[in-house]
Amino acid sequence: MAKKAKKEENHLQVLVDKLKDPKHKQLVQTNRLKKKRRNNAKN
Repeated sequence: MAKKAKKEENHLQVLVDKLKDPKHKQLVQTNRLKKKRRNNAKN
């Protein structure tokens, strides 16, 4: 449960960062990598 809350918090933080700087490519790249890792872990 705590883990999910933490994830939500991170997600909100990312959204805030995107709003502040929508062209922050580095952020987008790291998110993509995280997503790939998560998907690979599932498979």
